[in-house]
Amino acid sequence: MDPSRYCVAIARAGLRLPVAVVALLVVTAISGCARDPLRESATLDPIRECASLFATDDARILHAGVRDAQYRAIPGHPYLRIDRFHAALTTRLGEPAARATWLRQLAAFDATSRRIEHRNLAPVARPDADEIAALDRCAQRATAALLADDGAFTALLTRIRIDDNYSLWRRALGLYPLAAQFALRGVARLQAREGRYFTASAVSNPDPVNGAAYGFSDPEQPEHVAGLIAHAPRDALGVPVLDAAARTRLFAAHSPVFAVAGDDVADRIGRVSATAERLHVDVTDPVIYTYLTYTGFAGDILAQLNYVVWFPARTARSAFDIYAGALDGITWRVTLDSDGSVLLADTMHNCGCYYMAFPGRALEPRTDIEEFAEPLWIPQTLPPPDPGRRVIELSAGEHYVRGIRSANDDLSVTPLRELPYEALKNLAVPEGPMRSLFGPDGLVDESARAERFVLWPLGIPSAGAMREAGHHAIAFVGKRHFDDPDLLDRYFARVAAP
Repeated sequence: MDPSRYCVAIARAGLRLPVAVVALLVVTAISGCARDPLRESATLDPIRECASLFATDDARILHAGVRDAQYRAIPGHPYLRIDRFHAALTTRLGEPAARATWLRQLAAFDATSRRIEHRNLAPVARPDADEIAALDRCAQRATAALLADDGAFTALLTRIRIDDNYSLWRRALGLYPLAAQFALRGVARLQAREGRYFTASAVSNPDPVNGAAYGFSDPEQPEHVAGLIAHAPRDALGVPVLDAAARTRLFAAHSPVFAVAGDDVADRIGRVSATAERLHVDVTDPVIYTYLTYTGFAGDILAQLNYVVWFPARTARSAFDIYAGALDGITWRVTLDSDGSVLLADTMHNCGCYYMAFPGRALEPRTDIEEFAEPLWIPQTLPPPDPGRRVIELSAGEHYVRGIRSANDDLSVTPLRELPYEALKNLAVPEGPMRSLFGPDGLVDESARAERFVLWPLGIPSAGAMREAGHHAIAFVGKRHFDDPDLLDRYFARVAAP
């Protein structure tokens, strides 16, 4: 059937079929219904075949509810997925080499996501090796066709859309301008209350009382790895190219120590695991999850090291604690300057809440910011790692960050086993197929908090729930994301040379 007639048939069917059936039909046909210049090229028959393959694969993934949300789809191009950073790189695509590199990375995002999704399918629903190989060949063929057709490539750029993690209708119904005023007061009270812990934090505090410290068992000295960044080759987009060995050394050198107060099981770091009934954190296996990202600053592209830990729960302080619930976690991120030094460290809870920034000596906060948003929380500057690693002090129960300091030489550290962040998306389930920690919307439903019923007018869906990378809104007032590629440019400037 001609694709245009197929789309019309589906549209007409939607007038009389149940919603669920129409949804499946639309997903199955999405590649055929989206007008794609590739379909009008000389490679029409192969592209049609590829569109059918990807539509079939997308349909089974959607039907099983295992779609991974970290990277966004691009309508009409099911073999590509994108994130905020790569969406911002579209200004660098003037040269053919830059276009080829950019498309190759987007195709890799899709391929990686599909491998994750396939592993979470029931065995009988998984594509076989021949189907996977065919998908890979189709992606290569389609990206090659895009590079050969300027019109098709330009059309692709117009279809890129990264929705923010705020709900306009929630803000509209919740009278956001009024709700934001109350939220700003609450944020100010929180920052004042928690800020006093940073001013009281000593340079060399003793081990946490009734708690534990967690860190890499064999860290490397930061000065030994600075050259890995300073001398790293750059790809055609200007992104530092770091191989697996370099990444391993960088993550080890800049790894923090998490000093957690409290001796309750909810204050222990562990590995996320799952059964058919629930998610839980195995505190007998302390794990840290890592992943590499990039950001822009002052025209340069910088590498970022992300460290993620998980706790079984946030402890309730009373019967009416709306912030407590199952699962809690912290992300610590280190942004490396072009010479390999630490430019900025920042942190958030894995819900996107309680974002804090700790600038190094080369940065200063901008004073010319004009926006209706909560102020960026900068409780202290980043101390040097001398004489040892940086220690992140966490409170008992809520796991608030309450100080950044240097470690004592005699600090007793429980070793953390390092796993890639992707391991959270393929959790083994004894009773069935694997599952992801995150749902197709990027949320961890099991971590939903009662605060969502109070804070919904601020526009963040399920406020307080844990989230997947790429879905962290880090401000209740205004719009700000953990992965905004212009975050540093918006809020910081380099310290002027004397």
